[in-house]
Amino acid sequence: MREKGSNNWVPCNNFPTKGTEYTASGLREGQTYEFRVAAINGAGPGTPSKPTKAQKAEVPMFAADAPDQPKVEKITKDSVTLSWKKPANDGGSKITGYIVEKRLPNSRDWTEVTELSARDHSFTVPNLKEGDEVSFRIIAVNAVGPSEPSRPTDAVTVQDQPGISFEFRCIFNHSISFFLNRKTIIS
Repeated sequence: MREKGSNNWVPCNNFPTKGTEYTASGLREGQTYEFRVAAINGAGPGTPSKPTKAQKAEVPMFAADAPDQPKVEKITKDSVTLSWKKPANDGGSKITGYIVEKRLPNSRDWTEVTELSARDHSFTVPNLKEGDEVSFRIIAVNAVGPSEPSRPTDAVTVQDQPGISFEFRCIFNHSISFFLNRKTIIS
């Protein structure tokens, strides 16, 4: 290998490799390098190949990990609201957005619902058909591309959800407290 513009070729490795791939180490981030390869046999090394196209050494980046399984927050007769957490590992590149997908149980294919910005961690999927069973999953996107999809939600039935009703009775003049979402409703 050599730094671009230099005439000084330096070996990347001290021992021959048996494969056709090699990872060079000790490179300086931001520096541009050229590489070439020589075959070695019992007679010694052969003539090196022509240099590769110049390559800039950069921190490696990968697709992000999949987000956690989305949580179903609310279901109505024509929508489902989802929330999710960002992936634990962004792959070395900031998350730039999310893709929400849906699937009906009788389908093998997932359909894209929407693309969202990286700051969004919830979305209400509109225009669903009442009575349909639907599963959802989330894909994170970074500079490398899309992640593997999250684990899908269990299939949810699109329908209005019954409200919660309470009946309160005062018995023997004792004070009774009821809690809903960690707030006192009645004392």
